[in-house]
Amino acid sequence: MVLLNGDRAVTMPGLGGRPVTTMLPARHGGIVFNLRAGRENLFIPATALPYLGRGLSPSLFDLASLRRAESGGRLPIVVSYAGLRRPDLPGLTVTGSADGHASGYLTASSAPVFYAALVRQFRADHGRASYGSDGLFAGNVTIALPGAMDSRARPSRPRPDFPMHPVTVTGTNLAGKPDTGDEALVVDAADPLNFSDPVEAGNVFYHGQAKFSVPAGTYWAIGDFEKVTSKSTGTSRLVVLPQFRVQGNHTHIHLDERAASSELGAATPRPSKVQAWIFGAVRGGLHGRSLGIVLFGWQGVHLWLSPTTRKPSVGSLHTYETQTLASPRGARGTPYVYNLAIAGPNGVIPDQHVKIAPSSLATVHERFYQDIASTGATETTLEYHKLPEAVAVPLPLRLPGLQTEYVTGTDPHAVAYRVSYAEFGHSLSGGQYSSFLTVRAGEKRTEIWNDYPLHPQPGVQLIHGFPVGRFPMFPSAYRMGDKLELSFNNTAFSDNVPGHSGVGMYGPFSGPHVKLTGSYAVYQNGVEIAHGNPTTLNTTASFPGLPPVKLSHTPSQIRFVLSGARRGKSYRLSPAFQTAWTWRSAPHLGVKLPQAWLCTLSSRFCVVQPLITLNYQVHGMSLRGSTTGGRQVIGLTVGHLQLGGHAAITGATVQFSVDGGQTWQSAAVTRSGAGRFKASFTAPAGADVSLRTSATDAAGGSITETIEDAYRT
Repeated sequence: MVLLNGDRAVTMPGLGGRPVTTMLPARHGGIVFNLRAGRENLFIPATALPYLGRGLSPSLFDLASLRRAESGGRLPIVVSYAGLRRPDLPGLTVTGSADGHASGYLTASSAPVFYAALVRQFRADHGRASYGSDGLFAGNVTIALPGAMDSRARPSRPRPDFPMHPVTVTGTNLAGKPDTGDEALVVDAADPLNFSDPVEAGNVFYHGQAKFSVPAGTYWAIGDFEKVTSKSTGTSRLVVLPQFRVQGNHTHIHLDERAASSELGAATPRPSKVQAWIFGAVRGGLHGRSLGIVLFGWQGVHLWLSPTTRKPSVGSLHTYETQTLASPRGARGTPYVYNLAIAGPNGVIPDQHVKIAPSSLATVHERFYQDIASTGATETTLEYHKLPEAVAVPLPLRLPGLQTEYVTGTDPHAVAYRVSYAEFGHSLSGGQYSSFLTVRAGEKRTEIWNDYPLHPQPGVQLIHGFPVGRFPMFPSAYRMGDKLELSFNNTAFSDNVPGHSGVGMYGPFSGPHVKLTGSYAVYQNGVEIAHGNPTTLNTTASFPGLPPVKLSHTPSQIRFVLSGARRGKSYRLSPAFQTAWTWRSAPHLGVKLPQAWLCTLSSRFCVVQPLITLNYQVHGMSLRGSTTGGRQVIGLTVGHLQLGGHAAITGATVQFSVDGGQTWQSAAVTRSGAGRFKASFTAPAGADVSLRTSATDAAGGSITETIEDAYRT
């Protein structure tokens, strides 16, 4: 989805179904605030924060509202204004106006134009704290999403039903002078739902003062002091007062920018430069409610914080940070990145510059296979289960290629990590993503990405032990009573590493200029009972996948056939597949799945279906997806969905074609172990090799999979 500043956000399932937001920056530099209290989840650029309630509606920054409003790449906008003359807002395409209201839209290309004008307005307003009174907002201009032009966009005078008390926050800048233009935020520490809305809880300093009117209680305060460059925000200094009390008389507190003396950063074992960072502070209240403030920035943007030493006596305070650092530009050898997760001690904000010991890191050697050379992107999400929002920022990588990743060896009770790889970084399209997993300090491993052939794969749970309840997954095929749920369309074009998933059959993840087609059908005892288009996003299933299928009350044979293709110059190998599964299924009240799994967001009672799975290992494959002509050897691993049964694999066959599927020949297949086979055949140089593989199990299950142009010789 398009954000107001032109950034794009892509969401994927995170811990327990919570979203992980991937940011695709549209501009250089910048800090974005994520504020979450209750159901409200706002992503606000630092330069837009002072305009909340002063011309900009919070609806413009709420992910759920943006997701509902955007259509066809257009973000609809409504503008209200005083007088007869309609304001000219850069980047906004106006579609109509009348009676002091105008409607229009922004796109991914025009939103940065609007935001550049907002940044210029911020620079002009900052020195005199005149936000929302002139320039873009002259004439009482208010900008919002359709349907959100309410009192939150420009609030009326409050009429409290309980006594309110004045609070004056004084602020001084780096020169020790009274500050003008920076932001102060005052939030109820015991229950943020009482007082945390950024429109009412935020104000700006004017001649060193920011005034509030709040109910009696215990509060905490944040001062955000911004240094503005010619393009955007270059430095943010965050001063935190963890606790103060408002009881009746006029309360005075002070925030001094000079207290933000600790810059977020890390000294790594090998030279590196910070590419992106996330800092989160969660202030827990007394009733299980909390306010999470997450800041994230990239490309040379600096964050300074004020260390604290005294724990609050009401509620809790936790800080978390992640940092992504990369090898210097022009460095010789394999590129490398550091992905660091650092949790602060309970109750305080520590010094932010950390020295990283080599012994604290795991080392992952990554190999990225890709038939088309490109500048792609990789990103690592380090997600703390207590942090209200996980945000990942992609880093460019020349593909195909190699990379070494150093990851914090973490306490698995606290944090998990997930890597994703996009083949084309400008659109975050194609590629693979992993399930969540944990790594140990000192661990060394090799990770293979996008090795051909690509085909549908099930989700695989990689986390074991105590923390699994914090990182649950949905099975890829399961039955609840007479309802069958299937989601292999979500993981089409996956590679052959358990726990890796392709981006599926949805257009936004396949990139521009790609034609997606597909079909699916479900048969019960040979009779078709469901069919449809797997490239259409479904919202009626219990989890993201195909629509639920109603089965009969009697035991029966089920056959599920899934076909898909993505045609375009970006995807030459493994562009199309057809996979057919057959298995026996019976009605069942369901069994309670282990803690690592969910059937719905509120239940673990269901029956995982015994679908057979295939994994291929093409010997001698280059990073471009090709082998030398002549004798071909393919390892084949046959198994079942996790929790889907352990029936013995009874056999496997492999056929190949070098003429686009017009003729097929049988490969020699030998068994090399339980569920393991080796196929061999001869293919000429310069051929695209298509594969057709079948396997059976002792319970009457089978799979047949055809992959067009699976790899090249």
